[in-house]
Formats: sequence, structure tokens, C-alpha cells
Amino acid sequence: MEGRQRCWGEAASASPDGTKTVEFNVKPGGVQHTFSETIRDHECSFTYASQGGTNEQWLMSIGLSDDDKLFSCSIWRPQGKSYLFFTQFKAELKGAKIEYANAYSQTSEGGQRDVALKPEEFTVGDSTVCLSRFEKPQPDTALR
Repeated sequence: MEGRQRCWGEAASASPDGTKTVEFNVKPGGVQHTFSETIRDHECSFTYASQGGTNEQWLMSIGLSDDDKLFSCSIWRPQGKSYLFFTQFKAELKGAKIEYANAYSQTSEGGQRDVALKPEEFTVGDSTVCLSRFEKPQPDTALR
């Protein structure tokens, strides 16, 4: 898949010091890994296991509105095609309740449309978004 991968979260208007974007390394091999970032009392963590390809650089962006009422978290791959697929994932918020979440196997680029996962393929809870099941592995599973 070509293009930017976005994962999940509610968009929020945040002050410059209320946002953070950090690069992290997604490692294949089927072993579970976790990456987390925090702003004040809010945390976003991404726990996953992936297969295929080699290590890839992904980004996590978190933001907190000026009034501390909206917290957002997005996880995506900024470079083109990914050769990884996630065998499991869980994105979790601490200090906030999820109001909106979605998951994508592919995001738009070059005139193509976003390809959303089917509702039965992921589960949204009060503070988590988790992979439910895949009938067959799909590359570039992303959340938004």
C-alpha cells in the first residue's frame, strides 16, 4: 500500500505545546511490542504483533486541546508501501474515553480511497480499539 497510514483517535484542536509526534520502530516477527506517549495526565499506547517485511518507521501523534477536554491519538506509517501486517493490535487511551475510532487496512493515496476494516474485524471499547479477527492477513492494518 502506498501512502500515509493513520490509525485512530478523535481530531482535536490543540495548542503547539499540547501536541507531540514521535517516530517509533514497528518490528515484525510475531512478538508483542508496546509503544506509548503521554501528555499531562493522558496517555496513548499501541500494543501489537506483526509479521512480514522488515522493521518500519511509524509515527504516533497525540494532542490535547487547550481546555484539556479533547485528547487525540493517531498512529500511522508516513512512508509508502508497507510489507507488514498486524496479527494483533490494541490501541489504548488512559485519562480519556473514546468517542470516535475507526480502523483501516489501507489509507488513501494517489486517487485511491481509504479501505476500512469491517466492523466485525475490530472492537471499540471505552478506552481501547482492538483487532477482533482477520479471515486472512491484510498488509498495512491501520486505525483511525
